[in-house]
Amino acid sequence: MTLSIKKQLITPYEVQMALDEAGWNDINRSTITRWCNTGKLKGQKWEGKWFINRTHFEETVLKPMMEVLQKVVE
Repeated sequence: MTLSIKKQLITPYEVQMALDEAGWNDINRSTITRWCNTGKLKGQKWEGKWFINRTHFEETVLKPMMEVLQKVVE
């Protein structure tokens, strides 16, 4: 069960790396933590570190950003 939970949670650094790979390399970790603070990303702060729901990130941030990028490239 712990391994399954670990796969569902990602850090702001991992979010930044996923965005970099998708072509959005100008978004930094302070922006990502701000998204967590404002509720744009579902995350929980524990012992001073953010843990973000991977599925929520992929569906609400990454997927729409990829769609925009594809439309711009076409």
